[in-house]
Amino acid sequence: MVVAKDKESYLKQYFWQAGGQITSAQALLGASALTHAAVKALADAKKILIEIPQGWLAEELRWYSDSAAGTIDIVELYAASTSDSNPDHYRHFAQLTLTVSTQVNGSNKFHDTVVAVSNWLTNRGAVSPANDTFGSYALNNHGHSHILAIASTLGSTTLLCDFKKV
Repeated sequence: MVVAKDKESYLKQYFWQAGGQITSAQALLGASALTHAAVKALADAKKILIEIPQGWLAEELRWYSDSAAGTIDIVELYAASTSDSNPDHYRHFAQLTLTVSTQVNGSNKFHDTVVAVSNWLTNRGAVSPANDTFGSYALNNHGHSHILAIASTLGSTTLLCDFKKV
């Protein structure tokens, strides 16, 4: 058997990675809560904080939860270029209204309807089949290093997110 070498990195396939979970709703973050330190201090139950791997230009997010089909969760997305050594501020760039489908993912169900309201200049948009499979949201990172997700409305008990490079 001949194995091809990985020369064409732009053709490489990327697999879903666990981003985290939210178990408690959080109101939209005000100006004083958008600092690097304030976001780090936010309770883990209230946030999913994804550190974007170096070199990723864009990613796709998919959502699933432990709730019944038809349950609605509303997620707020923020982005920042920040670190402990070079702290900066987050900014809100999208709101996703997610509806749980019937497609099973382990002991959970995917969200198949994704309605995005975004002020992101090059938003790649929502894939929202609304057919009981799973939907997703893709975005250009614009060089940001972190994506923060909070649930301003949490209909699910546990809301989970996966991400992958696109």
